This record gives sequence, C-alpha cells and structure tokens, in this order.
Amino acid sequence: MISRTPLANKGLVLVLCRTHAQLDSLCRSACDIGLESCAVLADIAEHSDGLAVKNAQRRHRATGDISHFEHVLRERELVSLVRYAHDRRALAYVATSKGTERLALADHLMGQRLVSANSGLTEESVDKLVDLFYGYAEACGDHPVDGCLFPSAVLRALAAYRQAVMVAAARFGMTSANVSLLAMMSDWRSVASEQSFAWHTMRENGVEVAFDAQAAFLQERGLVEDDELRLTEAGKQRMTAFMHRLLTLLAPQVEDASPQEFAALIELLQYVLYLFAW
Repeated sequence: MISRTPLANKGLVLVLCRTHAQLDSLCRSACDIGLESCAVLADIAEHSDGLAVKNAQRRHRATGDISHFEHVLRERELVSLVRYAHDRRALAYVATSKGTERLALADHLMGQRLVSANSGLTEESVDKLVDLFYGYAEACGDHPVDGCLFPSAVLRALAAYRQAVMVAAARFGMTSANVSLLAMMSDWRSVASEQSFAWHTMRENGVEVAFDAQAAFLQERGLVEDDELRLTEAGKQRMTAFMHRLLTLLAPQVEDASPQEFAALIELLQYVLYLFAW
C-alpha cells in the first residue's frame, strides 16, 4: 500500500528535506535547538497538564531517545520535569514560560519563512495547508495550541521522515543532501542547477551545503554524467534502491497509524506535492 502513496514520490524527498532544512535553521535561531527538539517542545506545550515521559518516548521514538531531547530542553530551561498529574508515581514534562515564548517565536518565524520562500502561495492555499495541518493533528488525537501554525504532529512527521531519509542514505554511503540532488535530477529528468539546488537544500545539520561539493561527490561515484549532471544508469539504480530502502523504513510507522491518521497524512502530502514540487 505504501508504494502507491505520495511517500513513494521521489519529489517528496526533495521537498521535505528542503523544508526540514529551512525550519531547522529557524528553530535554531529562535530556540537554540534543532527541529527534532522543537517538535518535542511543541508536543509538551500541547499537553497543559504535562506529557508523561513514557508517552513522550513513544511519540518521538522515530527521531531519537527522549533522554537526549530532555537534556537539550532542560539545559536551555525550556521544559521542566514534574510529577505527572494523572499518575503521581510517574514523571512528566511541562513547558516553562520561556519555552512557551520561544516556541511561539519559532512558529512565527517558520510561518513567515513558509510564505516568503514560496512566492506562489496565495492566502487561500496557505489557509488550506493550515487546515490540513490541523486535520492531521486531530487525526493523531492531538490538541494544537491555539494560534499555532505548525502543530507538533506535523513537526514530528517531518522529523521522522528526515530521519528515515538519513538512515536510508547512509546505507549507500550518502547524505540527505546527496539524495536530494539525485531526487532533483530523477524527478525533473533534466539538468540540475546550482540555483535550484540551493533553493531546495540549503543546510544540513546546521552546516551550509555546497552544490559543487554534492555534484562532485555524485560524479566521482559515477551516479551523474560529468557534463550535464544527468543521472547515469547507475544513478537511476541507486535512486531506486534508496527509495525502496526508505519505504521499508517508513512502513512500520505507516502500519502503526490509524486509518484516519493515514488518510489525513496522505491528503496533506498530496497537497504539499501540489504546492511545492516543481
């Protein structure tokens, strides 16, 4: 079933890796934390009576160990650890006032970036995108903070997808930037340019990604032709193998989703591809 969904679209690799890079950069500017930690902070903020530690681990297991996120967030005084209101024997995370303020700033900056980086967006298309964000969050059983543009469910899904891309790419000795460039050439079936690559994948793990370095890497491995940067037969096979590995990694998450959650996710991804894949 997963192979017949937008998750199998090579263009989605390009769009979501680009989106992750943009939002990750803004989270670091506003909160001094990456997107994955920001997703945890948003999730905690949505639980006004606290998010139980065991529940946080389950909800964010696709992106890392909750103890790492706890260390990052508590060190920056964005969350605190308290007794869980619904079970005094358990511990829970609550957002501090500083955490709530920084999260609101990050959400504001991410919203501004979404619009400014995509000049073709209309007010109507932004409204529909936000409706789909909230529809997905509600299908996940979440309760987004009023006025928030990016519910934690959306950030969790984006972080989990990027994590799967990184793991799948590493299987073939590549990075997410490498496969983004391969996806660009594979999806467009045309010559990739430095300008278009910079637009789609600007940063990786907080570091600027250079187009020429990525192109040289792929050329050295015989995945693209030297003259026009078109995919070679080996490049096409590598992209196919990567997509197969990526879908294998995503399959357990899809299987764990309820029918309502899966349907809402597919509707959201279809609209994302419609808006941003070019």
